[in-house]
Amino acid sequence: MDCVSFANNILVCGQSRKEGNIWDVLVSTETSASIHKTIAAGVGAVACSASTGKIFVGRDDGNLSIFSDSLEDNSTISAHDDIITAMSIDAFNDSQCVTVSWDGQISLIDCASSKIDVIAAHSGIIYGVAHSVLRPGVFSTIGQDSFLRLWDNRNLHEGCTSLLPLNQTGCSCCWSSQSEYLIACGMEDGNIHVVDTRTNSFVTSKLCHEGRITKIVSPHNNSRAVPSDDFFISASVDKSICSQTFDMVESHNNRISSSDIYTTDITWADELAGRSALVGSMSDGSVRIVDENLILQL
Repeated sequence: MDCVSFANNILVCGQSRKEGNIWDVLVSTETSASIHKTIAAGVGAVACSASTGKIFVGRDDGNLSIFSDSLEDNSTISAHDDIITAMSIDAFNDSQCVTVSWDGQISLIDCASSKIDVIAAHSGIIYGVAHSVLRPGVFSTIGQDSFLRLWDNRNLHEGCTSLLPLNQTGCSCCWSSQSEYLIACGMEDGNIHVVDTRTNSFVTSKLCHEGRITKIVSPHNNSRAVPSDDFFISASVDKSICSQTFDMVESHNNRISSSDIYTTDITWADELAGRSALVGSMSDGSVRIVDENLILQL
C-alpha cells in the first residue's frame, strides 16, 4: 500500500499501479474489514473529509476521483498530466483540495463549484503538501527540487509567498498544530528540519531516521482540533516510526520488528474503534494501527 486516509469510520487505501479499496471499519474483525467499494487500479494518494464525507482519490493518470459519502455518486476531474503523489484538504474550507504530482504542478480544486486552478510550482516531482491548521488558505509543498514553498490559495497565481532551499530532496511536510509559523520537513537522508516561516530559516534539525522519510504528519493536520502537545510523527524506509516535539527535545523511536516491511504512509484517525490512533499503510500491502496489533490485511 502507498497511501491511507481515515474519516467517519471509513478507511481508504491504495497503491500506485494497483487497485485501491474503501473499507468500513465498523464492520470488521481483528484481521479483516468489509469492502464498500473497490477503486480502479492506479491510486497514488487519498484523502477523506470528516465534515462532508467526501473521499478524494488521486490516480496514476493524473485524474482526481471524488466520491460522495454514500459512495454512489462520484465525479472525475483532470487535475494533472502525471501521477498524483499527495493531496491535502483545507482545514478551514474542506470543499477545497490541493493535489501535487510528478508533473511539478499544483492543482487547487473547489468541489463546490468544480473550479480548478493549475500552476507550475516546482521543477521536478512534488512529494508533499500540507495545509496549515491555523492560517486559512495557507499550505506548503516540498519536492525533488530541494525547495520548501509556501502558498496562499486566495492568490495562487501570484506565485509562492515564501521559498526556502533545503539542499536536498524533501519528501513530506506538516504544520504545527499550536504555532502558526512552524513547519516540519522530512528529508531524503532521514533528517527532519523544523522551519520558522517568519524568518524563513531552520529552527533546528535532527537526524531521526537512517533512510528516506516516507511521511511526516501532525495529529489533526487536516482538522482544526488542537492536541495538548505540539508534536509530529514520521515514518521511514528504515522501518522506524518516530514521535518528536517541534522543539526536537522529546522523542520516541519505534522500530517495526519485521525485517522486510516499512510504513509508506500514516494518517491520524480521530475515532477508530472508539479511540484516537495512528494508522499506517505498509509496504507488504497491510494496514496497521501503529504500535498496536494488525487490524487489516488488505
